[in-house]
Amino acid sequence: MWCAAHIHFALGVAAGTGTMTINQSWVVANQDVAMALLFGIGYAGIIFEEFLAFNKSGVGLLMAVSLWVIRSIGAPSTDIAVSELTHASAEVSEIVFFLLGAMTIVEIIDAHQGFKLVTDNITTRRPRTLLWVIGFVTFFLGSVLDNLTATIVMVSLLRKLVPQSEYRKYVPTVFYIT
Repeated sequence: MWCAAHIHFALGVAAGTGTMTINQSWVVANQDVAMALLFGIGYAGIIFEEFLAFNKSGVGLLMAVSLWVIRSIGAPSTDIAVSELTHASAEVSEIVFFLLGAMTIVEIIDAHQGFKLVTDNITTRRPRTLLWVIGFVTFFLGSVLDNLTATIVMVSLLRKLVPQSEYRKYVPTVFYIT
């Protein structure tokens, strides 16, 4: 699973990032550059997740924590860093609590086969036609629901419409872009 090249690459990236973070004077002077570099490295880790055998969630969380560490190192005072972190945590908490509620409601509707009417009427399995049908449904559903809830509903519908296969993992990506 892990070859020597993967391990050396991961250790090199971790050592380079750690060296930059430890050198606090450079981070303070070049905070924007340090954060951009860290974001680029983290984003590359997320993009090449399958090739490098990394976990996207783990890389994303590590990147977020590292970005906050760099921000706190470069902040003029601890009060500013704490107030920014408190504000960001409050915003993230609002989104997480909203998503928990929305996902619970969608799962309850799904458990009682509330989406059966929609999935029974979508009979096509051709990717191009399915893209247009789902896009059309999403357009009108998005006007009634907020974007996050519409996304949760559409992903739930797609899980029922697209059979479990290698093709299935690429389908949501196409619909997120539209």
